[in-house]
Amino acid sequence: MKFYSLLVWGYMGLMATTTDQGGQYTDQVKAQLALIRMVASNEGWKETHGNMFGSLDKGESRNYSITLRSVRQYKVVADCDNDCSDLDIAIYYNGNLVAKDNQCQPPVVDFTPSRTGEFKLKVIMYQCRSNPCDYWVSVLGKDAD
Repeated sequence: MKFYSLLVWGYMGLMATTTDQGGQYTDQVKAQLALIRMVASNEGWKETHGNMFGSLDKGESRNYSITLRSVRQYKVVADCDNDCSDLDIAIYYNGNLVAKDNQCQPPVVDFTPSRTGEFKLKVIMYQCRSNPCDYWVSVLGKDAD
């Protein structure tokens, strides 16, 4: 809960100071990612996978294949540029939904897999004022207690 509280306060501050200057959407998402890294590292979270960047139109989604280990806790975080107001993430194993977050912005999924394996990470762009919207996803992990 501490992670999420710090994330929300930092995110609100960032959004208040980030402006659309010449369509620098990539800079917006990279600044948001830097904030996530700072907050996460203070709580012992480390990046476990390369960051995923992309662009989606409203209603589109993109899938990523990621290997997760059962001995780790994971925190999957994502965000998008200022034209995006609703981005969701979901995690699937063998076609079954195992974790999702579609209730908060920016989306955060806390997940500890019951087994090591290949998982599908789905990014869904529900709202985008000006297509396409840029987004990023970061997978963080730490050893399970």
